[in-house]
Amino acid sequence: GASSSRTASSGGSSGQRNPALVGLWSRTDSISGGGAAISTQYFLRINGNGTFELGIGRSAGGGAGWGASSGGGEVQAQGKWKTAGQVVHVNEGGGWQAYARFHREGGKLMFTFGDGSRQIWYLN
Repeated sequence: GASSSRTASSGGSSGQRNPALVGLWSRTDSISGGGAAISTQYFLRINGNGTFELGIGRSAGGGAGWGASSGGGEVQAQGKWKTAGQVVHVNEGGGWQAYARFHREGGKLMFTFGDGSRQIWYLN
């Protein structure tokens, strides 16, 4: 590609992105209450160009999953991402904010949030 259109970014240090985060990740939340168990699959697509999409794949076993086709998936959040050390920062349009500490181990990505809770995502 001859057209290398680089967006002028203010400050070279602000655009750091750890390639360990790039990929299509998924995790499943199971909530059981009142005798019914609902499991929801979430997808996190982290792109090397600095954008991300967080979506819900399917709930309670229905739906066709989440992918390039628009059926069956619902994008919950999207925006830009960057890393500073072991912390990932996101910008959904309202400015940059620290999201979580991250740790990549093989096909697993662990986020640790400020309140101590954790999320584990698996590489698809």
